Amino acid sequence: MTEQSILVIDDEITWHKLIKRLLAGIGYKVYTAATCAEGVKLAEIHKPDCIILDFHLTDGDAVSVCLAIKSNENIKKTPIIIFSSDLDAETTAYAQCQADNFILKGPEALEKLPAAIGRILRPAFSVQSDG
Repeated sequence: MTEQSILVIDDEITWHKLIKRLLAGIGYKVYTAATCAEGVKLAEIHKPDCIILDFHLTDGDAVSVCLAIKSNENIKKTPIIIFSSDLDAETTAYAQCQADNFILKGPEALEKLPAAIGRILRPAFSVQSDG
């Protein structure tokens, strides 16, 4: 099985380091970007298995990143987890971004993240019949 990759798009370097350490420690290849533009570019280059996206970035927000990703034929099916300290962004994350999950930044966030990624990336169970 090939190593699965995660792209973290967040303008807070502390979150880059924490998430990268956590996910690399459980076997993921992790790429990081600090802006919307850099994030979309890295998504196009690396075609990650999942994107962890902060809602508010210095050059835009998650809506613009999601629109760019969803309109790109090569990466439009990439699952996106919105990872934000703005609780009010949750509705927009699902409605406009079509996010696969929303996790509120805080003390429990790093505990929730691996499980959320695992649920999203877990291959669908195939059912075989005996007949």
